[in-house]
Formats: sequence, structure tokens, C-alpha cells
Amino acid sequence: MILAQRLQVRFPPPPPIFNDRTNRRSFFVHAKRLTTRERQVMELVAKGCHNREIASTLGISPRPVEVHKARGMDKLQVESVPELLRFVLKVPGSLRA
Repeated sequence: MILAQRLQVRFPPPPPIFNDRTNRRSFFVHAKRLTTRERQVMELVAKGCHNREIASTLGISPRPVEVHKARGMDKLQVESVPELLRFVLKVPGSLRA
């Protein structure tokens, strides 16, 4: 077995985020569950803003931003900001009301 094949067996490529329409639909369903404030925070997170920037933009303190971000990510069933970005890039407009 050549090295490339060994590496592929040992480290298979990650599965695609959206391999069918069901996953896209489920993300839209989860996105509809977001409150207005959670949606605002998720949009700013997706744009690359930090918690303090989001707080000053929305006129709230940083702690509620952390709470809205955590609840929004739970509702969207994503575990990290990069995962959130992959969803947003794959499904444009997914965080819009």
C-alpha cells in the first residue's frame, strides 16, 4: 500500500456538511427557532465580530451576547464558530428572518 492510500484509510476526509436536501431543510427549521436577538448575534458572529464589538453594536453588555451566542448555537446544532460559518456559506440567507 502506498503512503497516500495509507493516509486516506487512516484519516478519511470529513463528510460533506450538506449531502442532501434534508440537511439544508433541517438547518432552515433550526434557524427559524432563533429569537430576533439570537439571529442578530449569529449574523454578527458570522461576519467575524467579537463579543465586545457585537455588544457595542447592539447596545448591550458582553455577557448577554455570550448567552445569545451559546443559545443560538445550541438551537442551530453547531458546536463551533467555524461550523456556523460553513452552514452560513453553504446556505446563503439562512439566518435571515
